[in-house]
Parts: sequence; structure tokens; C-alpha cells
Amino acid sequence: MRDATDAEIPGGARQVRKLAETHGWLVRATYARGTTPDRRVRKEMRPGKVVDSLALRMRRGRERAVAVWIDAKFDVAYTWGLAPRVRWNSGQLREQLTAVAG
Repeated sequence: MRDATDAEIPGGARQVRKLAETHGWLVRATYARGTTPDRRVRKEMRPGKVVDSLALRMRRGRERAVAVWIDAKFDVAYTWGLAPRVRWNSGQLREQLTAVAG
């Protein structure tokens, strides 16, 4: 894992980063390249295909959020801090990032 270059950040992630920063979140974009677990043989945990992944790691006060893109497509997001950890889709994440800090 390393800091992502601007060229490695997908368009959707750029929009989320801008939205988060506008609403007071500190954002760090990280990049990694590696294999995903092959879901068909999960018990054996064989490596799957090689993918590029980008994570936006965000914080605002005691709130935390992370959003992940795999091969430039949104995959998953989580928030935690003031409330227990919650999994979000991309639309729900945007709502959470724009909510007033608790």
C-alpha cells in the first residue's frame, strides 16, 4: 500500500474525495495492487485475479470512513466512530459524508 497518484484515482473516487473535503473530512487516498481471494475456492483461499485497488481513508473528529474501489469500480464503504461500524453503498456514503458532524 502506498499513497495514490492522481492518475490512479478513479473519477467516482475523485468526486467522493471532493465532497468529503468540502464537508470537513481529512482524506488520504491509498493504492495497492494484489490478488483477491477466489470466491469459488474460498475454503482453500487460493489467490484470485490481480486487481488494482484504491481506498479513500477519511476522518473528521472522532468519525472515520473508508471507501474502496476495485479496478476503478466502487466496491464498499464503511463508517464508524460516533456509532458502530456500518456498511454503505456509494449513495449512502455520500449522505453520511455530508451529514453534520455529531
